[in-house]
Amino acid sequence: MPNTIALVVDHSRSMRKYICAILQEELNFRETHEAENAEDALRFLASNQSVKWIFSAWEMPGMSSPDFLGDLRKRNAHVVLVTGEEEISARQIAIRENVADYLCTPFSPDQLVQKVRRLTGLAERRATERIKATMPCEVDLGFDPFHVYSAELVDISLGGCRVKTSQLAPNTGHLNDLATITFLPEGKKPLRLDGQIRRVESGDCGLDGFGCVQVAFEFVHNEPEQQTTLESYIELCKAQAASSFQ
Repeated sequence: MPNTIALVVDHSRSMRKYICAILQEELNFRETHEAENAEDALRFLASNQSVKWIFSAWEMPGMSSPDFLGDLRKRNAHVVLVTGEEEISARQIAIRENVADYLCTPFSPDQLVQKVRRLTGLAERRATERIKATMPCEVDLGFDPFHVYSAELVDISLGGCRVKTSQLAPNTGHLNDLATITFLPEGKKPLRLDGQIRRVESGDCGLDGFGCVQVAFEFVHNEPEQQTTLESYIELCKAQAASSFQ
C-alpha cells in the first residue's frame, strides 16, 4: 500500500512504534504518524486530510473516548479501535461507536495485517458497487473547450460513473480523455469531479429523439473533501433507489 498514510494514536510510545513498524514493514504504508493524545491527533488531522487509516486506543487522555471517536468518524478514513478489553466487550464498543474494526491487545503482526487487508477488500468492493441513479449533470471535456454537454447520470460508484449525453463533437470523447463532470442534485450544491473516459457507447438515450452516447468515467485526482461529498451523494442515490421499490 505505497500511497497509504496512517495515524496511530496511543499514550503508549511502545504501542505506537509497534503498530507503525507493522504498517511500514508488512504493509508498505507510505507514511505513518503518531499522536500520544486526542488533542495532538485532532490537531494533526486538521492539517492532514490525506490520512486514510487511524489506529486509536479506546482510552484517550484529555477527551472522552466517545467524543474523540465521534470526531474521527467524520474523517474519510478507516478507524480501527485498539483496546485492552476482552473480545466480546471490544466488539460491543466497536459496534456502538461505529468504527471500522477493532484489535484487542496483545495482538500479533499477522492479526493487524489481516484486519487491514479485510477492510481494504471491503472498500474496493464498495468502490465498484454501482448504484443506478437519475440526476442531471454536465460534462466538460478537456479537448472540447467550447462545448459543455448536458447529460443525465445512469449509474455511479465511488470509483466512477456512467452518463448519457448527446453525440460528442468529432475528435473528442476518446478513451483516456480527461473531463470535469458536474453533478446537479436537486436542492444541493453542485459537485464537480475530474474523470477519465474508460468507455464510449452509442445508444438510444431518449434525449429529444437525437442520437446520443453513454460515457463511462473513472474518477481521478479528486480531493478528500470531494470524496466525502461523493459518498454523501451515493448514499442519497441509494435512498432514492430504495424508495422507488416501496
